[in-house]
Amino acid sequence: MTSRAATALACAVALAALAPRAARASAADAFENKVKPVSGQLYQKGGKLELTALGALSVDDAFFSKYQGGAKLAYHFNDYFALGLTGSAGTSSPTGSTSICPLNKTCTSASAAQLYQVPGDIKWITGLELEFSPIYGKLNVFAEKALHFDLSLLAGADLVSYRDVLKPADANSGQVPGNATSPGGHVGLGARVFFARFMALRLEIKDVIYSVPHLSSGNLQTQLMAEAGLSFFVPVVHRDDT
Repeated sequence: MTSRAATALACAVALAALAPRAARASAADAFENKVKPVSGQLYQKGGKLELTALGALSVDDAFFSKYQGGAKLAYHFNDYFALGLTGSAGTSSPTGSTSICPLNKTCTSASAAQLYQVPGDIKWITGLELEFSPIYGKLNVFAEKALHFDLSLLAGADLVSYRDVLKPADANSGQVPGNATSPGGHVGLGARVFFARFMALRLEIKDVIYSVPHLSSGNLQTQLMAEAGLSFFVPVVHRDDT
């Protein structure tokens, strides 16, 4: 093999080795401006008021399905801790499990007197809530947009209004129960999905605990509630931006 042929062969081998690298570099350049790195906490809550319009419904209640609307006002001391005032009220309806099914007979709905003897007909709930938000995260959606969210732990003290529970003798004698109130509390989990610096979707699941007298199985009652709402933050400008 002549020196000219050897030189040509060496050049061909070098070009073949460089071709994949050039192709990879070209592919990287094509996506260079499409996949943007996400860093830092873009949506900050510290020093802001958060006003939330919310809707709530009961989860897995034995006697009454509850549907409520309400609002929450919270102040964020920083991005981790907030203190809020919350309130909701609404209506309820008997669940399917309140039907009476005698042996070998057609099932019928429970009478008013029978419903007066069971707990769970909550009228309204108001309370003070402490929130701790230790987690802030981001998810890339369709490789071009980032979805910002946070996760929270919730705990609070409540005042719960409910339809009073009658003893069987009182209910069967034709008495109609009034409303009663009880101190209580709740614990829960929350999440926000941020749409903008001033707006977020808020989702919560809470277990409300309160006391009802005249029950043979114990006075403490628990009610699992699922909430969803739209939050607005004021002021909408970061303190560092002013």
